[in-house]
Amino acid sequence: MPMTLLAVRQIPKFLIRDNRMFRLVWIFLFIGPTVFAQEFDWAKCQSYFDSYQDSLLLNYLTTNVGLKGRAEVEHLYFTTCINRVLSDRERQMKSVLKGYARLEDMDIQDSLKYKYLEELHLAFRDDPEDLFDESMDYLNQSIKVKKNLNARDEELGKSYTFKGNLFFKFHDKNKFYLDSTLYYYKKAKPLVKIQSRKNRLRQNIATVSINLKRFDEVEDNLLEVDKYEFNKKSWRERSVIHNTLAKYYRSTGQDGKFLAIMDTLVPYVESKGWNEDLKHVYQNNVEFYKNKEDYRKAYDFSLLRQNVKRELGKETVEDYIKLQQLEEAAENASAKQRKLARWVMLLSFCLLLGICGFYIWQKYSRLKRTTIEHELENTKMKATLNATRAEILGQQKERQLIASELHDQLASSITAAQIHLSLVENDRTQDSKALRTAQEIISEVGSQVREISHKLVSPSLKKFGLAMAIDSVLERIPVQTIQTNFDCNCHSLRLEQSKESFLYRACNELINNVLKHSDAQIMEIELLKINDTIQLMVKDNGSKALDLNFKAEGLGIVQIKNRTEVFSGQFELSRKDGWTRAQIIMPI
Repeated sequence: MPMTLLAVRQIPKFLIRDNRMFRLVWIFLFIGPTVFAQEFDWAKCQSYFDSYQDSLLLNYLTTNVGLKGRAEVEHLYFTTCINRVLSDRERQMKSVLKGYARLEDMDIQDSLKYKYLEELHLAFRDDPEDLFDESMDYLNQSIKVKKNLNARDEELGKSYTFKGNLFFKFHDKNKFYLDSTLYYYKKAKPLVKIQSRKNRLRQNIATVSINLKRFDEVEDNLLEVDKYEFNKKSWRERSVIHNTLAKYYRSTGQDGKFLAIMDTLVPYVESKGWNEDLKHVYQNNVEFYKNKEDYRKAYDFSLLRQNVKRELGKETVEDYIKLQQLEEAAENASAKQRKLARWVMLLSFCLLLGICGFYIWQKYSRLKRTTIEHELENTKMKATLNATRAEILGQQKERQLIASELHDQLASSITAAQIHLSLVENDRTQDSKALRTAQEIISEVGSQVREISHKLVSPSLKKFGLAMAIDSVLERIPVQTIQTNFDCNCHSLRLEQSKESFLYRACNELINNVLKHSDAQIMEIELLKINDTIQLMVKDNGSKALDLNFKAEGLGIVQIKNRTEVFSGQFELSRKDGWTRAQIIMPI
């Protein structure tokens, strides 16, 4: 029996007799429930939801129960929204299906219908079974209703954004979905007027463009959005933008800029506890270090990401498998690095050993070559010395022979001839004058022969030594020609015959050079024994200096120098303080 009839039947009869009282009771029974029924405040709920005041919205929905009609449908709509935000999928699905069934029963065809269709789309989109087709079907119905109701551009832009999001969620299964994602994002861009939604849409376009490797204007758009959020002091939105910007730098190979952002972004998001954003930041680092084949760091960030997902209750088996794969890759990389390090050490040791061996071989070869060269040089010097000594001895013997022949035979014959001519001169014949002349000529020839023989081999040198031989040479120089001084501290010293002969002839040659080629007034000769050396020096105060390339008769300066070296001595020709010095120093 209807409640109204039952109420009427229970009315006392005295109230029916009183028409005024009857009318009051009638108004209370039939109009009262309508007047005192609780109304649902849509605007208040929308305000709570848009301003993220989830606790206030939840409290309002909890205290407003027992609603009927449209109010119930609206209540179920916001219940669906808050359960979606709180990730309570069971209650979200229960409330949205119940509300949509009520809406269909009441045949509501206004904005509430496309709002329910959008919530159904979101519920099926986030279903663990990945119900792409069902979600897309509800979204298309929502767009159709909006177009039939001539909804605002903002609402159509929202639907196209949802459609792009749906394609992006499933782009791993179909590579062409990324193109569809970018198409619907760009289609929604001119329709969206609310700046916050427009900025988020531009971020989404940048993310998809990076995945498609279409980098035109990506950086400029992200920096412009970041500037807007900075002015609004929307720090969480900026963290999302910076993570997207870092992804752009990672994709374009700008490692320095990527690392600069991450050095600031990671600790900041961690300190704020924004786990939903933090897992994306960690994933960005995972991809970066995977591309660099630094699997150890990639594994570390992947482990952090999985811990965050575990806290959010979104950890999956796939995440665990990927983490295991990264751990294996990190271990393999470490093993390869250790193996490579061992090979590098081995190769370095071999290279070092080879360098040392090559260096030792080079030193040995150089030393051996130097030794051979020295031996050859010594052999050559010895051969030259022996040849020169042999030449000097040969010349000395030849000179002695010539001197002996001149002195013993030719001089004797001339002397005999001179004696016979003397006998003829005693007869005092007419030819005595001619004979006298012949005698003088023969006498002069004898003197010349005697002088030549003395030059070839000095009798004083053979009998008395080098000092007396030099002194006898100086005595033959006319006093009016040049002043001579002789200083000697080794009158009794006798040297090897070849050395004495060489020093004697060298002294003769140097004296003749002074007499012939110098305008000197004074000539000094020194023959000194100093330690184990004998030193012969001839110096003059002439203005003309001899040159090393000068060659005179006899030995010559060059021959004196060469033969001094044969006897392991030194020859020096110098000019200092107006004096020209020729000095021979050789071992005794």
